[in-house]
Order: sequence, then C-alpha cells, then structure tokens
Amino acid sequence: MIGLEFEEPVKEIRNKLLYEEKVFTGVSGTNVIRLLPPLCLSIEQADEFLQRFKKVLG
Repeated sequence: MIGLEFEEPVKEIRNKLLYEEKVFTGVSGTNVIRLLPPLCLSIEQADEFLQRFKKVLG
C-alpha cells in the first residue's frame, strides 16, 4: 500500500482520478489518497498513473 498525504482534503482529486481519468484509488481519512498497486506493477503502468495524476493536479 502507498499513501499520499496532502495538506488539503483529497475528495476533489480522488473524484477527478476516478471519473475523468478512470484511476481507482482509496482514501484514508480526508487528506490521504491510498494506492494498492499489484506486486507485478510494470514501469509503464507506474508511468501511466503518474501522467494521469499530474494531469489531475494540474
């Protein structure tokens, strides 16, 4: 599990990831996005996530 902690609530970021970028994430509390990548995550898959995540963060 990977947790990304923010100073602000992550609801808007998570909604954009889910509905606009089709990236499923969890949350833990109001300020942490939780990622559960597979053990066999490839570099290409990680890069794809990072591209979409950067797009959402703008």
